[in-house]
Amino acid sequence: MKRKKILLVLKEFREQLFESILEHAQKFEWSIEYHQNVVPSNWYGDGIIIDYFDPSEMKDLLGQIPIATRLPVIQKGVLSIHGDVEHNVKMVFNFFQSRGYRYYSVLSAFPLIPTFDPVVCMQRLVEISGFECHSFYWAEKIRDRKKNDFAEAIKKIKDFLLAVPKPCAVFIGSVQHVHYVYRACEEADIKIPEELAVIANTDDPGFGINLSPPISVLVGEFPKIGKELVDGLDSLIKGKPAPKKIKLIPATNIIVRKSADNYAVSHPQTMQAINYILHNYGDSQLGLREIIQASGCSARTLQRNFVENLTRLPSQFLQDVRLDAAAKLLTKTKLTLNQIAEQVGYGSNMSLSLAFKKKFGATPGKYRKFSPETNA
Repeated sequence: MKRKKILLVLKEFREQLFESILEHAQKFEWSIEYHQNVVPSNWYGDGIIIDYFDPSEMKDLLGQIPIATRLPVIQKGVLSIHGDVEHNVKMVFNFFQSRGYRYYSVLSAFPLIPTFDPVVCMQRLVEISGFECHSFYWAEKIRDRKKNDFAEAIKKIKDFLLAVPKPCAVFIGSVQHVHYVYRACEEADIKIPEELAVIANTDDPGFGINLSPPISVLVGEFPKIGKELVDGLDSLIKGKPAPKKIKLIPATNIIVRKSADNYAVSHPQTMQAINYILHNYGDSQLGLREIIQASGCSARTLQRNFVENLTRLPSQFLQDVRLDAAAKLLTKTKLTLNQIAEQVGYGSNMSLSLAFKKKFGATPGKYRKFSPETNA
């Protein structure tokens, strides 16, 4: 049978997305014709996968050839798959809130459609929650985007970050722009994560692998988007109509690296208890009594401060620390579940499995198999 000819155009090359599209295209035995940045003139074939497109550059193809895209658009014959920005922003906010942050900042190069703009979504969520949010676009005008003056962008970001209250939780709208923020922090002598804890939207090793400290990121979105683009295009090719809604794909979790590995807790005795838990969670005998003794304050005061600062009780915080440690060991080592349970302070692998599935929505085995960081 003659192979179908599929045009693949990525204007923003993302390694994980590219690999996912190629992997899932194999099951349909497509011939992928890859072009970077542009749609070739007079191209003809069976279907197109493109991340972002200007309808004017494809006016002769729209309505004639099935198209699957990451551009959030509703158009006849076009399937749209996009990241679930509101879900992802909420995941980041909940993470920072659980670490005691009261000041938030979100940066992006330029505005997007409000529903899909991390700046707009984070600003709204933080303000609804009663906290303070500082947002910033450093190339808000069209002419600024085209000019792309690096030195000017760094100066703008530096001035903005110097003015935000500290410690501050920072969300960067695109991982492609993390080096701008890191350069600005370095030149302004702003410490990451002590003054600014940083998480970037969507992982891509090509943009963050050499950063110091290593960047924390949302993960799991690109592999799913790649699969949905391929499956969706196959449906269009077979004659099914394009959905009338944009399909949203959420990130699966946050990989916490040094850039966000910090707590914004000013109460010294609470911070003392946090540090005690972080250094002793592997002791299966560690409990509330030992934590209270280490903090030097009463049980009532400690529990109130944990709820006010970290949105949970000390016992819940201890469990989360143990489960996060187990998740890291699952992806970074080949230890058995029994060995992991012993290292993180669980009495048995059964109790660890039950608690792990409740928090992460997957058994330890499935998490290890499908996590983006496994064997990375």
